[in-house]
Amino acid sequence: MKEKDPIVTARFYRKACGVADLTAGKGSSYPFVIEQVVLLSEAEFSRYKETGLLTDKAFISESSSLQHFDPGDECWHCLLVKGEHSRDGLLVCSEGYNYARYAAYVGDCSRLILPEQPPDRRYLRPRQQER
Repeated sequence: MKEKDPIVTARFYRKACGVADLTAGKGSSYPFVIEQVVLLSEAEFSRYKETGLLTDKAFISESSSLQHFDPGDECWHCLLVKGEHSRDGLLVCSEGYNYARYAAYVGDCSRLILPEQPPDRRYLRPRQQER
């Protein structure tokens, strides 16, 4: 069986509310580099991807220096946010904000090129202030 090619481009949308906004539109795809993987509990990831993209999150603000768009290379430097056991995920770029100012949906994270450092697991437990 032939392996599928890695996903190296994605459609990023500005100020999307949730995954429905990320999958409904059409637009240009841009290359991206995943700088860090953030794992959430399955319940938290489900809430986040459905309606939480415009909500300030600690995992975004604490890694804001990793997230930006490089106009020279036309490349997004972003986080991959996903549930601990989920197949899908979100590419997030805050551009200096504490929420997902730009985001893209990825249906199959197994096809992504991931950074060498281990995923950030600090956010697996739901936080009281983010309910």
